[in-house]
Amino acid sequence: MQWKPFLPPHAIVMGRQKSGAVPDGAASAIPVTAVFVAAFDAEGQNAPGARALLDRMIEAMGLAPEEFRICGPDELAGLAPRLVVALGEAAARILLGTDRPLGELRGSFHDFHGTKLLVTFHPATLLENPAAKRDAWTDLQRAAKELGIAIPQKKQEKP
Repeated sequence: MQWKPFLPPHAIVMGRQKSGAVPDGAASAIPVTAVFVAAFDAEGQNAPGARALLDRMIEAMGLAPEEFRICGPDELAGLAPRLVVALGEAAARILLGTDRPLGELRGSFHDFHGTKLLVTFHPATLLENPAAKRDAWTDLQRAAKELGIAIPQKKQEKP
């Protein structure tokens, strides 16, 4: 799949291959567990702590954050993820080609060119509004279930 037309102009994209990190310059359809997409500001910055929170969210799902890496759109061309997680309204709107608000997009899976896409809050939003963490955790549990990942018992509480 060609990802570039579907990504925000400034995006962080993280992908995890089933058996390790996403390789540089992926050329053919590589099975990937999940891809996380988030929009950033024009300088590629975000709220302090947002990346660390994203790592904790991934870890709480039972995945290893160190197995994910930031990828550019060109590196994603050959990836075939089982699930795309859109982090925040901007990424969700661009990926889904809609102007619907985040509240309407959360809570169910969407079709993204034959791949399931789940929408949740951007980590920066969760830092600004900690009350939304409960809803984000529900979304991440839904994603883990879709991927067949059993969340470790100690991780059943929100990150």
